Order: sequence, then C-alpha cells, then structure tokens
Amino acid sequence: IYSPEDTHVQLVRRGHTAATDLGTLESYPSQDLRARPGDRLHVVYQPRTYSVFGAAGKEATEVQFKSPHVSLAEALARAGGPSDNRADPNAAFLFRFETPETARTLHLTTPATPLGVPVVYQLDMMSPTAYFVAQKVPMKNHDVLLIANAKTNRFYKLSRLIGTVISPAITAAWIAK
Repeated sequence: IYSPEDTHVQLVRRGHTAATDLGTLESYPSQDLRARPGDRLHVVYQPRTYSVFGAAGKEATEVQFKSPHVSLAEALARAGGPSDNRADPNAAFLFRFETPETARTLHLTTPATPLGVPVVYQLDMMSPTAYFVAQKVPMKNHDVLLIANAKTNRFYKLSRLIGTVISPAITAAWIAK
C-alpha cells in the first residue's frame, strides 16, 4: 500500500545505528544487513512530502509523494499548476537543501547548515524547454515549491484594499444626499 521509500528501517547494534529506507534496501540488496541476536530493528512509516505555497491552483498545502519518484513537473501538476489569474508563470521556485558536494558542483559558496546548503532554483514556465527540465528534476523530501504572484495581482490587491477603505465613505456620502 505504501511506497517502500516511505518506510524507514533502522538497525541498532551495540550502540551503533544504521538507517535507510526500504526502497534503497530493495534496490541495493548488497547494503542489506543480517540481524543478529541482541539487535533492535525499528520500522517506521514516514511519508515523504513537499510543501506548496503562493499562487498555485490549490491552497498552500503539504503534499505526499505517494509514489517512489515524483518529478518537479508532476509536483507542479499535483499542486494545480500556476493559477491562471494569480500566478507569474516566469517565477516558479524550488527551495531545497543540497549536500555540500552538490553545492560545490553548482559553484555555490553559501555555507552549509546542519540541514545542508540552502539552494533556490527558478523555473520559467513560459519557456518550453523548462517543461522538459522539470520532468528530469526529482523532488526530494521536504522540498518547498513557491509559485510567485503576478505583478498585476499586486495592483488588483491594492485596488481592492483601497476600495474596501473608501467604499464606506462613498456610501455614507451618497446616503447623506
């Protein structure tokens, strides 16, 4: 029922701990260890998720992978894509922590945190090649997708705010006549 990548296996042997997900053990049987007397095994279901914010077709939400692999394109589709009337299709962002090795490959000099090196990727959904790239980028656990609001949406919000403030005064002036 659950994706093997969402099931974590932990082995505790004489004070030392080793852990991986079940999907890795299935894909690389050579990494499997035989249990010995006195070992403790913990098997825990921990669904992998990513978060979606901004002008996506759906409200801000946390989305479970529910399959072994999810690409950036699939993640955007599950989020409802950019909202036609609110989103800036040139500004879809993927926030993630990369390993220091990956950061060096990307020529980044940002210092590592305990979670890794924070990296922000931008996807211009007005570029046709971006869709091919998005199909190749795998989502990782705890990634964050942000679809920015369109600049015109800021004007719309401001005009609504002004309307909300001025409308009662206009109504009061009209009634006073």
